[in-house]
Amino acid sequence: MKRILILLASLFLLSSSAWAAGTLKVTTPNGGEEWIVGKSYAVKWSKGNAGATVKIQLLKSGKHYKWVSKKTKNDGKHTWKIPTTVVTGSAYKIKITSTTKKTVTDSSNKNFKITKVTLKLTTPNSGQKWSTGKKYTIKWNKGNAGAKVKIQLLKNGKAYKWISKSTANDGKHAWKIPSDVATASTYKIKITSYYLDLKVITDTSNRTFTITSKPKVSLSCTPSSASEKGGKFTCTVSLSKSTTKSVKVKLAYSGTATAGTDYSGHHASRTIPKGKTSTKWKLTGKTDSKTKGNETIVINVTSVTNATEKGTQKASLVLTEKNSPIPIKVTSPNGGESWTAGKTYTIKWDKGDGGAYVNIQLFLFGKGSPSNSEWISKKTKNDGNHLWKIPTTVKAASAGYSIKISSKTKKSINDTSNKTFTITGGVPPPSTFELTSSAFGNNGNIPEKYSCDNGLLIDVSPPLAISGIPDGTKEMVILMNDDNVAWDHWGLYNIPPATTLICEGCVPSGTLQGKNSFGGTGYGGPCPPSDHSYTFTLYALDQASNLGAGATNSAVYDAIKNNIIEKTTLVGCYPNCP
Repeated sequence: MKRILILLASLFLLSSSAWAAGTLKVTTPNGGEEWIVGKSYAVKWSKGNAGATVKIQLLKSGKHYKWVSKKTKNDGKHTWKIPTTVVTGSAYKIKITSTTKKTVTDSSNKNFKITKVTLKLTTPNSGQKWSTGKKYTIKWNKGNAGAKVKIQLLKNGKAYKWISKSTANDGKHAWKIPSDVATASTYKIKITSYYLDLKVITDTSNRTFTITSKPKVSLSCTPSSASEKGGKFTCTVSLSKSTTKSVKVKLAYSGTATAGTDYSGHHASRTIPKGKTSTKWKLTGKTDSKTKGNETIVINVTSVTNATEKGTQKASLVLTEKNSPIPIKVTSPNGGESWTAGKTYTIKWDKGDGGAYVNIQLFLFGKGSPSNSEWISKKTKNDGNHLWKIPTTVKAASAGYSIKISSKTKKSINDTSNKTFTITGGVPPPSTFELTSSAFGNNGNIPEKYSCDNGLLIDVSPPLAISGIPDGTKEMVILMNDDNVAWDHWGLYNIPPATTLICEGCVPSGTLQGKNSFGGTGYGGPCPPSDHSYTFTLYALDQASNLGAGATNSAVYDAIKNNIIEKTTLVGCYPNCP
């Protein structure tokens, strides 16, 4: 009975008017897509026997509505920017016809939608003045962007900083402007749908707005070590720019050395007068016979008035005894900096007793500890600074980086950045989301065992393996379709996000199966009249689909399209690749 159904289905396809007229076949849009006016899309088709040129129509409710092109090359693809005059609706199809053979024609199998972008940024949208360190509300009309959006800060029309890579599409987002945002009047906000299939839904501030910043306070002390017998340190608190108000900086002293006993000159606070940019003071070591070996002095900025602290400002100093080595000390980057790939920066350190040469390493952090490293320099002069042009191939990493500097001759003399810093604009980590099969390779032939020619009473699904599942995945979906005709072979959804292996003929626990085009539920193996290719598409979703068993592939896609984080494909052919 199964073979009879398959034969009847094949005869029906061959007897259809589109098939009889020719092999021209519309593939995109072919049903269920949602396209946006004002955006560009690729109309796609199989060229078939339509000749050198074709004409393309937009149908509405089955009738001619507008010409997409009265004549274009029959090369299988035509880029179409949807005019803003096209009215929104859900009854559109594309019709493609040979310009020389009028009977060679095809239309989309099902309707697709044309809609307008209703996501609309409302604040900031025209000339606002915002300040670093303060909290503001970014506002927008939610529109058709799905459940989540991502928000960027643009400067001079280019991406400058992420505000949020994922936030609820609820029309507002509270943003405390970081202190490291530079003063400028050329900022805009850009909001985009979080979802891969909705990335064309975006809006940007109509006009630029201004962000101003308070001066930033930095603390530095030189040298990093001095003798406990009268050695001196010069410490400075500096402002990034002058101000019309005096700035008060409160300080705290800690470490193994005791203020007043082991050194003098400490102050609980320092004031930078208005119009000035810095103030200095000196610490002097005092001989202490009670404690042997080196002692440390740690100075922390605890609070700032009329300015902001540049990250966490801390100075670590060493009071040395005679014969104790003076350590190397990394001073920049030392935590909280944001550097950009492709630009040049100065790595700085205190030389200590590191000898004539040092080496410099870059450490990438992952899950709180170094996960990878690369050399910045295997040998450079120990002169306290090194120019480094950051390669554009450096990977973006949310966990951050640190610098380690080590003496070439005295391995124990080394130092690492106190805290991590970030590098932006580098190569984003490549997607590792992948669907594979041990039975056939990508674009390989599917073994007969997994076809409906297998001589068995049931069709057996092939073994599949899933890797690189994106963070935040709540459900996975697999849809298998014939690439040559509109035919659903398998729909698998509600796949648990921890699933990494689907064995031969198996379905993971809790997973549901959809209706195939053979009329049954579950996997329907291929057995075409000629060579066909088949695509297994794996989707990672940020929320559950909540579908019942027996849904068609198009119904599944309609339910999940606004919740796709990532997708990947595996293509197989049967009996051979066309």
